[in-house]
Amino acid sequence: MVLKLARKGETKGNFFWGCSNYPYCQFTKEYVIPKNRFDFANNDFMPIIRSLNEKSKSEQETIETEITVQMIKILEHFIGCTWGAHFNTMFDELIKPYLRDSVTLDYVLRGDSVKETKGNVIRGNTGAKIYPELYEYLITVNSSDIINYLETEFKNYLQHNL
Repeated sequence: MVLKLARKGETKGNFFWGCSNYPYCQFTKEYVIPKNRFDFANNDFMPIIRSLNEKSKSEQETIETEITVQMIKILEHFIGCTWGAHFNTMFDELIKPYLRDSVTLDYVLRGDSVKETKGNVIRGNTGAKIYPELYEYLITVNSSDIINYLETEFKNYLQHNL
């Protein structure tokens, strides 16, 4: 089972467990939010990140899954953040290592997080929006899926800025 983002229907924007062999296997299971959920987008997450290696494999997987599930909120917070130290820490400790799914990034970039009023907005091939500075950050994440998405979605930007 792999964690997936619902892109349509009444569960749009929510995560679920889906069969890794889709479309041959269409089994899904609801993602259950932990009872004592930690808000990675709005709280000091560094003590959890620093202690991650001291936790059991199961605890590590639970924390990493929660970071993935909260990535939409983390990205939205990051895009709107104006406090430099927090901005950089969010990117280095949460986004760079844990943003792996281009579907999640595309969901955020097609939403309202990137404001047209700030100017300097780049439109992608399919309607996603990004700022040049945000592009330069995200192209350095540890995921080939994200890098391929950015290079494909914003191909016109790359061609004009090389």
